[in-house]
Amino acid sequence: MFDNVTFSLASAVAGSGTVTVGYPTGRSQGDYHWAPGKHKLAVNGNIYSAPADFTLTFNANASDITLTNASGAAWPASASCRLQIDRPGEEDRRVDSVADKDRVRQIPSQVALLNLGSPNVADVNGIVESQDLTAAGVFSVDVTAAAAIAAAALVGTLDVPRNIVAAWTTTAVLTVTGTDEYGNVLVESSASGAVMTGKKAFKTVTGISTSANITGLTVGTGDVIGLPVAVGKAGQVLGTLKNGVKVANTEGKVFLQDHMLEAAIDAGTALELVSPVAGRISKVTTIARGTITTGGGITVEINTVAVTGLSVTVADGAAAGEVDSDTPAAETATAVVAAGDRIEVIPAAAFNASADIFVIVEIDTTESAGGGSLVVAVGTEATATTGDVRGTFAPTDACDGDDGYMLMVALTNPTNKGVAQFAG
Repeated sequence: MFDNVTFSLASAVAGSGTVTVGYPTGRSQGDYHWAPGKHKLAVNGNIYSAPADFTLTFNANASDITLTNASGAAWPASASCRLQIDRPGEEDRRVDSVADKDRVRQIPSQVALLNLGSPNVADVNGIVESQDLTAAGVFSVDVTAAAAIAAAALVGTLDVPRNIVAAWTTTAVLTVTGTDEYGNVLVESSASGAVMTGKKAFKTVTGISTSANITGLTVGTGDVIGLPVAVGKAGQVLGTLKNGVKVANTEGKVFLQDHMLEAAIDAGTALELVSPVAGRISKVTTIARGTITTGGGITVEINTVAVTGLSVTVADGAAAGEVDSDTPAAETATAVVAAGDRIEVIPAAAFNASADIFVIVEIDTTESAGGGSLVVAVGTEATATTGDVRGTFAPTDACDGDDGYMLMVALTNPTNKGVAQFAG
């Protein structure tokens, strides 16, 4: 469904500029909370699409929406604009056909079973065995897959749409190209380093490149399974079925508590923890056990990957008992943790602690209720490093080629395949 707002620009809006637009009559932030974000904007007859050309921020406790110009073109003063705002529900065929439904506080939705199949055992070198690869794209030719790779004819077809994992020697950025289950080209790049645990769901892999010469490259599959339709909120998932049996929900929070010794803090040595559950790190809290001479930031990594937006700041001169905390970026995939994952709580090297610091790591298992971890669909414009455009699910148990999984989901738009894939 969608709502329409017409307005004129009081002044020109340059690239990255903003303009405020009033909510449609009777609407507020909550009406658009689950919307997939496929908004449209007409400016003097030119049509723009979100999130590539513009974005919307639905302000709480306010009467307006912030519209940000990302099109690269300036919108002139006095331009006539029509904003079509996407909201939960099936796509409208005619604006006037839903007039009566608009008077009822209901969101039409369809309960569906998303079939994730019986994913094979993850294979860390199932796509590329140990290879050398240069920045010019030249592979070594000493293993079975080399002939196809050297001929630029690499095609790795995966059993189900799932994430890519890779490892190599020498610091570099690895880029994987392929297609999703609908045949759309997608591209994913690692961070600079020597490992990659992908977040996007590939159905085929058609190319691999590197930013620097590397050796010992292996490329294969992980246990993160792609969804066939965009799921924008964890609350849409009503349950998980494993081999046709609904898995019991275990919603709640788990708290890991430990303390960093003064000497370790001063040396920048990480506190090492192991997650006992699958879930999402939702908060980290620190408590000074004495006066902190020189403070700093405390960050968190899961399996050596930093949790985006999570950094607890302990102030210089913080007194004994001072409590500080921080939460990660909203719905970031980097906060997702599986049972047995390594969690590192890392103090900045600048610390002169003069006291121990007590640490509490909060893990929310709500999104993991029902036997796995859900990462919702990316709602912003996709890039080489963002998550999957439809969302992913990682079963708690390792994939074995036998167990089959389904998600029971309330879909407000069963045809929504998410924002456009990043194709390079």
